Amino acid sequence: ERDALISLYSSTNGNSWVDNSNWLGPAATEHTWHGVYTRNGHVTQLSLYSNKLEGKIPATIANLTKLQEIYIPDNQLSGNIPPELGELQNLQRLTLSWNQLSGSIPPELGELQNLWRLELDANQLSGSIPSELGKLTNLQALNLSQNRLGGSIPPELGDLINLQELYLSASPYNNWKLSGPIPSTITQLTQLDYVELCGNSLYALDPMVDAFLNKKTY
Repeated sequence: ERDALISLYSSTNGNSWVDNSNWLGPAATEHTWHGVYTRNGHVTQLSLYSNKLEGKIPATIANLTKLQEIYIPDNQLSGNIPPELGELQNLQRLTLSWNQLSGSIPPELGELQNLWRLELDANQLSGSIPSELGKLTNLQALNLSQNRLGGSIPPELGDLINLQELYLSASPYNNWKLSGPIPSTITQLTQLDYVELCGNSLYALDPMVDAFLNKKTY
């Protein structure tokens, strides 16, 4: 796990972080490194909000097998989201908002069965929304807004039976939009309190979908 942390540090220009207190200290001091939280000797949380991380997320982060939370918003991370993140079976929160990540959303993220919050908004992610995300049945919040996503909303998102918040709005500053009919399966999201779809080219063919969305804020 120490090697995985060092790889993250070197891949994201750790010497220039706003706060890199204690990083690269002696073995067994990892719990004192800024933003690293441990339990029983294992790393369980990375919290590096607005810390000027620059560069790519290394695939070796998947070696932190006990990780429950990755919270690294508001940095300058670039490149693809490593599909290896799908191996982190203990992960409950993945927040990479407000970075410069590009490429497609890895379908492997659909393997994160314990995930309850997935936030990838305000990046440069492209392609379509993977249908595999519909397997995240513990998910309570999904935020993919303000990216460069296209295509339709996969009907499999209707399987997210615990979802309370859904954010899929498009950026007003580019031409990438979701399009097509809103799947009728969205009415299966009985726990949904808030949905945001603005800025896209979506429409409701099914009157039940229209009635369902009119009860939400979107």
